[in-house]
Amino acid sequence: MLRASGRYSASGFVYRAPRGTLKDNAVLWHDGKYYLFTMYSERVGDLSGPQDQWRNVWSAVSTDGVHWQDVGAVIKDTPFVIHGLRVSRTAHGTFVLNHGSLTDGPKCLRFWESKDLRHWKYLGKEYDLEHPKSLDHMDVLTTKKDGKTHWYGYAADGGIFQSDDGKAWKWASPYNLTDRSVVYGIGETGGGGSGNGAGKSAVVVEYILPKSELTVTRHGPWPAKVSTVRMGRIRVAE
Repeated sequence: MLRASGRYSASGFVYRAPRGTLKDNAVLWHDGKYYLFTMYSERVGDLSGPQDQWRNVWSAVSTDGVHWQDVGAVIKDTPFVIHGLRVSRTAHGTFVLNHGSLTDGPKCLRFWESKDLRHWKYLGKEYDLEHPKSLDHMDVLTTKKDGKTHWYGYAADGGIFQSDDGKAWKWASPYNLTDRSVVYGIGETGGGGSGNGAGKSAVVVEYILPKSELTVTRHGPWPAKVSTVRMGRIRVAE
């Protein structure tokens, strides 16, 4: 259910679950609807509480991105902590939700699969991606080459992974950054439109870093060009 917030004078809204607390989220557009997925705890207003409270995923749907309808908890009472999440498509016509798991054993990414974005099944330990660093979540981008789709996963501070189907993943390489910044998330602007970078694909980096500028070299399918992120603005290198 959508609840408006009158605290600020600017136009905006706040989505809240009927009960409990939400933290971090991912939104996927599919078949005319936006699907929201977010970490969920039944504790009220306790974002700084113990990590082990985050063992559920809440969902909501919208046709316009403004008015939302509650779906409810679609993943419940997991035996491990959920930390950060992303949802992507696979070559099998299904969807995969990945999330970090920072406690209860090795630091890793875990994966769930769904056919309808409502009923989810944990894929099992054989699909987990373990890593010496804490893997918060993994952003997924795809590209096509020679008629085949290739999946690239960018894990928060964990490097780059690859997949042949978007479901089973393997380690590819670390991030090649020009400084010691921490990569939190990566997306793709896509082509077309107008303005800076029109008609090109730029890699956008959300980051935590000691300086106001980060330069990252494109990986995988992209040409070996450079994109610069400066105070939230993107410049595509010529």
